[in-house]
Amino acid sequence: MVVAMYFGFKQAGQWQAGFNKKTDEMAAKTGGGEMGHVANLYQVLDATDPDKIGAAQARSHANLGRSRAEILEALKPKPDPTLAMPLVRPTWTLDVANTSMAKGRVSGTSGGTNFNVETVRLDRTASSAVLTFQEGVGTSADHELFIYIPANPTENLAGRSWTVTKEAKAKDALQVVRKWTVNPRFGPVSKTFYNGYALKLDLDETTGDWQPGRIFLALPDTNQTVLMGEFGIAVPRQELIGRPDD
Repeated sequence: MVVAMYFGFKQAGQWQAGFNKKTDEMAAKTGGGEMGHVANLYQVLDATDPDKIGAAQARSHANLGRSRAEILEALKPKPDPTLAMPLVRPTWTLDVANTSMAKGRVSGTSGGTNFNVETVRLDRTASSAVLTFQEGVGTSADHELFIYIPANPTENLAGRSWTVTKEAKAKDALQVVRKWTVNPRFGPVSKTFYNGYALKLDLDETTGDWQPGRIFLALPDTNQTVLMGEFGIAVPRQELIGRPDD
């Protein structure tokens, strides 16, 4: 039994040595093994990137020959330009016709307390684009507002605007969900608004790594939830890879 295992390991070692030799020969024919180095780099990036950029995107032709530092730099999110703006403290009103969106970083009140937006995100479902305004982290966020915009997964929303008056019917309005945490020991509470609120929403064309936008939203709840200001939506990282200006 021991002798059989010895010859088995010996044969496996010979096969591995032969395979390594063939691999080296192939690498030599492709520019001194540079392509093999790039392939290994992409494997490392796929395994370590927090957003799990797919191998198919990372191996795109535009990225071949890029150094690891260049790729990581392209993936690094640029600062949101609206973060340098002063916070806007809006006044609650359902009279959307006479409301102007003041210039400043988006913020407001939710549940009678300040709602300082830290993250703005645009996600896609099969039938909607979901615009999220969030204070806090993940599922335990202190305050969140979701606006559901009817759209197919590939529909371009850049350059579009929406206005919803308090008199609008539900079929003509956008669904809005307010979500908040009353007690960290328990799950968050949410309330859905189908109409009866006031909304102005603009999504501009993408500039650089960000899509700017502006919002005024007032909900007809007891605590007069309101949100107003400018915001930036980060362009998905995989879309930045391989762009000619990177």
